[in-house]
Amino acid sequence: MGDDTLLGGLGDDTLIGSVGNDVLVGGPGNDVFVFANVLQGADEIQDLEAGDTIRISALGFGGGLTAGTLPLAQFASGAGVMAATAASQRFLYDTTTGALRFDPDGTGPSPAVLVANLTGAPGLANTQIVVA
Repeated sequence: MGDDTLLGGLGDDTLIGSVGNDVLVGGPGNDVFVFANVLQGADEIQDLEAGDTIRISALGFGGGLTAGTLPLAQFASGAGVMAATAASQRFLYDTTTGALRFDPDGTGPSPAVLVANLTGAPGLANTQIVVA
């Protein structure tokens, strides 16, 4: 526990950060970055690529998430996106800074929480977020 650095190998890796602000590096391959709890800290994913996946625990995050690929209605992305603009939005991605936030109630009173920073602000699609 604490602020750790996790390094993947040459193949498809699963990296599970825990409590603390961890640094996750998947390396080559289709990697999975696992987040079990919204309050475990804001990790840094240094090399998210098109074939990689961010796996979210429905139980650990709440917000009405259901298992499967994150529906487009629960995802918002764009320059400067920091808050939900629709009640259904749960994951907010700032394409300028690479900040990925989770909002448990969309436009409700609960604030969005920083989950991860994606180094270099790579492209991120809702289909890369999978709820388990």
